[in-house]
Formats: sequence, C-alpha cells, structure tokens
Amino acid sequence: MVTSRYVVPSFFIIGAPKSGTTALANYLSDHPSLFLPKNECNYFCFDVYNPPRYSSLDEYLGLFTCEKPYVTVAGEKSVWYLYSTEAVSHIHTFNPEAKYIVMLRNPTDMVYSLHSQLLVTRAETESSFERAWGLQTTRQQGKEIPPHNKGAKRLFYGSVGLYGEQLSRVYNTVRRKQVLILFFEDFATNTHNVYEETLRFLGIESDEREYFPTINPNERLRSPLLSDVIHTLRHLRSALGIRIPPGISPVLKRLNTYPVARKPMHPHTRNNLIDYFKDDIRLLQDITGRNLSQWLKKY
Repeated sequence: MVTSRYVVPSFFIIGAPKSGTTALANYLSDHPSLFLPKNECNYFCFDVYNPPRYSSLDEYLGLFTCEKPYVTVAGEKSVWYLYSTEAVSHIHTFNPEAKYIVMLRNPTDMVYSLHSQLLVTRAETESSFERAWGLQTTRQQGKEIPPHNKGAKRLFYGSVGLYGEQLSRVYNTVRRKQVLILFFEDFATNTHNVYEETLRFLGIESDEREYFPTINPNERLRSPLLSDVIHTLRHLRSALGIRIPPGISPVLKRLNTYPVARKPMHPHTRNNLIDYFKDDIRLLQDITGRNLSQWLKKY
C-alpha cells in the first residue's frame, strides 16, 4: 500500500513562458527522487493572478502531497513568477534557501508564441499578434480585457519579455548561487545535457534518462465558443458548487485543440520587436555573460 506524505517545495521553475519550462518540469517529475504538482501553481504571484489561484498557503501546500516512495526533493513550475514583481520575494520569505530555475528564450519569439498560447486558453481573444501588441497601452488602462482573463498583466507582452529587468529583481532578493539560468536554444539542441545540469543544480543523482519527447507543441482552438463553455463550467463548479465530474473539462479541452505550425512572424514585426527589446537584451548579456547577439539580428 502506498502512503501519501507531504513534501515542502524547495525549488521553483519561475519562467519565462514558452521557454521550455513545461517540458523540463515534465522530465523532472518522472525522476524517482523528485516531485512536482502536475499543473502550474502560480500561488506566489498575487500581482499577476487576480483572484489568486489558491486561497491560502495551506491550500497551496496541499498540492505537495506525494505518493512516490523515494522522493527527497519537491518543487513546482509557475512561469509567471519571474515576471511578477513580488513572487520571488514571497518565495524567499517562505523558504530563504529555495533554488530557482530560470529558462529564457529570445523575447521576440517568446511573446509571439505566448500570444498563440493565450489564444488557446482564451486569456487572449485578439487573433492578430500585431493588433494584440498594439492594445497593450489600452489594456494597461483596464480596457478591452477578454472576459475569461484572470490576469490582465499577462497581456502586457512587452513587459513579459524584459528578462534583464526581471533577473535584476531576482538578484536583488536572492544569491546568485541559488539561481540556475538556462537558455531555450541549449535546451532544444541538447536537452540531455541541460536536464543533467539541472539535476546537479538540485543535488539529485542522474536517473540516466535518454528519451525526451516533445511536450506542449503549438496548438490552435477548433471552437472558441466551446472553450468559453469550458471556462463557464469550471467557474460554475468552483463558485457555485455545482457537481460536474472533474475530468470533463480536460477532455473537452483536448478535443477542442489541435497541433499546428505557427505562422512565421512578419519581418517588419520582428524588427520592431527587436528594437523594443534590444536595451534589455544587452542588460541581460551583462548580467549573465551570455553572448545574445543572435537575438538582436534583424531581417
């Protein structure tokens, strides 16, 4: 008989979105010594999610009830912690010795991919990336926010991609030795090495893993209307106590999406984004010592 036990989280994959975090978390969760909740928690980023995903610390910690018999380390993945202005500070108060894994991708590609993802979750409803980018100032004023969006700050694409600013804030709170910075390019081209580097950072022995399947491909909705119905069912179940079998929403979501190659970004759009992010990319180069000149190349 397997006995459940409670494991306090000691490491956090904090972002950035669409940078390989879901894949890394899935690979780590298969390791016999590691435990991660299946879904993103986003508990500590109260400034990004409103209302919060979980009502109390006890409810959040309940996610770390584990049935794996040999687990020694627990952690979680929440991609909005890096972007949040307060999440790392809250985590540091919760656990001053916590370790942080930061995964970074060219912000120009990241925000374009993020827009596609938010369309699938209905946090975004503007199908044109260019128009969505242009709506940022309006949305910062609280206008034209999609009805199912519970975190409007996620639509401020330019701010989400300012890694240099975000990492500076992290280092103002925690020691550098507590932070592992990974780059999407390395993870995509040599997943095994990055996985092993992560295990060493966490102080966990290798499980000799060799297979790393593709996880979280780009998707598109078959029916936005059905997606809205799924959100409504979810809200009714939680807010009104209506008994709806918990497996229905995930099944409907899977049936309502399909993998699709993302349309290439228009060169003019890419060049404009590079201009927007260039100063922060140079700041990130100074902080990390990584040559990021490829991120600055225009068409």
